[in-house]
Amino acid sequence: MKKFCIKIYSEGGQGIKSMIDKLGEDIEKHESLKRYFNTAVVKYDSIIKGGTVEANFIIAQNSKNSPFFDHANLCIILKQGIENPISCDKKIKKEDFTRQEVGELKEQIIGEVLSHFSTTTSDS
Repeated sequence: MKKFCIKIYSEGGQGIKSMIDKLGEDIEKHESLKRYFNTAVVKYDSIIKGGTVEANFIIAQNSKNSPFFDHANLCIILKQGIENPISCDKKIKKEDFTRQEVGELKEQIIGEVLSHFSTTTSDS
């Protein structure tokens, strides 16, 4: 099954849930990605504002996919102090994010997803 896994590390209060919701909507509307399903789970620690938030977001061919994984295709790290979170192919750190508009980051993520699905032929 083709899939693309995104891991996001953030702080409580940064709007990560809204970001994931919007990304999911944009993927569903994207002409080349309409046939894929997306699933997300957000985990908050006990400190709401300023605590660590971890989000798993997966885009896959199958609607029966789990949002849990050991390796991500893309990690987005928006919280300082997280150096080696999970095994991943590509990282976007907070410093990179602050230099981009939100729309540009979203387009970069969608570009990564499109590139992945256009080059993958097996279980990835």
